[in-house]
Amino acid sequence: MSVAVACGYRGVHAQAAQQESVTAQLRSDNLALYERIRFVQDYQRDGGGAAAGGTAAAACAAGGANAGRRDGAGPGAAVMRKYATTYEEGINPFQEFRRREREGNIKDLGVTDRMALTTSKFVLTNQYTRAFAFFYMVALHLLVSPSCPSSPESAHPLSSRHTPF
Repeated sequence: MSVAVACGYRGVHAQAAQQESVTAQLRSDNLALYERIRFVQDYQRDGGGAAAGGTAAAACAAGGANAGRRDGAGPGAAVMRKYATTYEEGINPFQEFRRREREGNIKDLGVTDRMALTTSKFVLTNQYTRAFAFFYMVALHLLVSPSCPSSPESAHPLSSRHTPF
């Protein structure tokens, strides 16, 4: 009897885990669809131009899935409001602000600074480019160091015998 109960428990547990993963996938799909709906609404509202900001709740109130109704009480209004809230909770305003500030600061940089930033991002973001840069610098130091004079009189820059001209 206990073996049958244990098998039944495992079956129910596996079924519940499967249903949870299906639910999570459907929620993710619905949020992606809502995001597309919002983009199309903003695109249409702007007359075909670039999608503008604004809250999703305002987009639902302004038309949403029920563009012909003013009261927003159509068959899909509750669902749209639910996903509008979920979508807006997923957007972090601080990340968006930080991204805009970073882009503005990069635009303010001079050409040489922007080139240095781009090069350093390229070199530092990849493991292989970091290793290449490290070994390249070591090789340069090994090549340049022997060519530097190492006599005692040239070792001290304030030496009386050392004259730069």
